[in-house]
Amino acid sequence: MIQMEKNGHIKLQSIANILLINIQHIDKLGLWNGKMGVILFFYHYGRYVDKSFYEDVADSLLDLVLEAVSRSAHSDSYALLSSVGIGIEYLLAQPFVESDSDDLLEDFDKYLLRGGSRASSLMQSLYMHVRKEQNILNLSGLLELKNELSPYSSMSIIEEIAQYPLTFSELAWEGLNILNQISNRE
Repeated sequence: MIQMEKNGHIKLQSIANILLINIQHIDKLGLWNGKMGVILFFYHYGRYVDKSFYEDVADSLLDLVLEAVSRSAHSDSYALLSSVGIGIEYLLAQPFVESDSDDLLEDFDKYLLRGGSRASSLMQSLYMHVRKEQNILNLSGLLELKNELSPYSSMSIIEEIAQYPLTFSELAWEGLNILNQISNRE
């Protein structure tokens, strides 16, 4: 049991280092495949290792994401705004970020109620459900939703680094899975 936790800690440290080194290469903004997922990882990892440095990194990335989504609010960004909104709702519930949910997400709500395409309707529905029910209040719930939307491969993301091009958001989600497993053992 102690060896498993030590291995988990080493993997988490590796993930944090890889993400820190490569932040500038993460070009997507969304929760499931971009900076928002990396933000969640850094907030959780910062809490896990009790170092505010990682939370400061997450704060800076969150500012960048919020600035970018406010600039890109047009008809093809419904899915992006929905996923970022779900991430923000989660950060507020944890609480990694302190603010009033309704005030912070008011513009998101107004924009996303206007409509969208069929492709973005799933994400919009998830966003509205989370806003109404606020049911993704813990990491297990968020990971369950992620797994339902996009199942993981059986091989660890870290083991895949040498074989396939690395998707940094997938690495962040691997780290969130490890953190969730460690917290469930405690």
